[in-house]
Amino acid sequence: LTFGKVRLAYASVGSDIGFAEVNTALTGRQPFSGTPAVTVGDIYRSGRIRPALSKSLEIGTELKFFNRLGVDFAYYKNNNIDQIINVDVSNASGFNQVQINAGKIQSTGWDLTLTGDILSDRNKNWQMIFNLGSNTTKVVELADGLNVYLYDGSGDERLEHWVGKEWGTLVGRKYKVDPKNGKNVLFASGLPDYVTNQEIGSVLPDFTGGLINNFRFKNFELSFSIDFQKGGLFRSVTRRYLEGAGLAAETVGVNDKGNDIRMYPSLGGGVRMDGSDGNGGDRTVYIPARNYYYTAAQRDTRNFVYDASYVKLREVRLGYNFPTSVASKLYAKNANFSVFVSNAWLIYAESKDLGIDPSELEASWTEGGQLSSTRQIGAALKLTF
Repeated sequence: LTFGKVRLAYASVGSDIGFAEVNTALTGRQPFSGTPAVTVGDIYRSGRIRPALSKSLEIGTELKFFNRLGVDFAYYKNNNIDQIINVDVSNASGFNQVQINAGKIQSTGWDLTLTGDILSDRNKNWQMIFNLGSNTTKVVELADGLNVYLYDGSGDERLEHWVGKEWGTLVGRKYKVDPKNGKNVLFASGLPDYVTNQEIGSVLPDFTGGLINNFRFKNFELSFSIDFQKGGLFRSVTRRYLEGAGLAAETVGVNDKGNDIRMYPSLGGGVRMDGSDGNGGDRTVYIPARNYYYTAAQRDTRNFVYDASYVKLREVRLGYNFPTSVASKLYAKNANFSVFVSNAWLIYAESKDLGIDPSELEASWTEGGQLSSTRQIGAALKLTF
């Protein structure tokens, strides 16, 4: 052990809202028959809102061994209280929502960083940095009488905060199951019955991390970075639309009879549906492919929810440091030329073959029309004067 340090930190920080978000909004309108008119906003604001408060505690240690290997570990706990949120109220009140101070959200987690000078001499050097972290965020309480808070989404599929559970519960539809035989309930038409307001899972990952490697051999430099995530869920609207429109590859195929599923069931085609009649009996029906992908598959949110785990080669860089004799001709002390690739390679993801990159979601829990991933390739000349 060549270096050791223990740290302890505590902080209490307040956060506020914009000046135009304190009182109920009044928007001027065109005069009505010469009389001035205003529109009252949909959110009731009392003007007596308090700043939200975040209290955090962190304890950690930093150790170095042989002046080559380093360990940095931290454990933290954050309490966020008096959060400023808008909750739904009856439209009979004249408003859609009311602004309140509510809630206590508690986050606990740890972060580990390992550093190492694996090789180090005049002609070569290898440095590595590895990071791993985990965070758990729990909704301890909301407002009095409020156990669920709608964070995002609408209709049958939403991201909600439930008291006593982790932040970010994905809620949606599930097929209705017959308790007598454990099979999905099918109507006589072959379409499945379903239930709403069902917990699908948490969108938060189990842990995240990254790896950075820097190599040098004489005047050449090579570096690359990898980041990864384990766990979490996301909903894909793209896959839902592709299947519903019959554009996804899986909407083409043959059924157990060896016939095209896009043929009408009366001609031997269709998708085979096996389930229950709702009374413990078995039911098997062939339904048109359109009825399955456009309707039946859409009745269970889980059909379009994917694991958000991924491993990604984020960037690769290859450089060359010119000798000082060359740099001096450019009136510089040092000169370096490099080529680089950013967003280089999605190594692993459950949704990779579907054309969806979980590391590039536009929101924490949903993907809604992600464009094809792009890879940036470039070159740079750096001069130091």
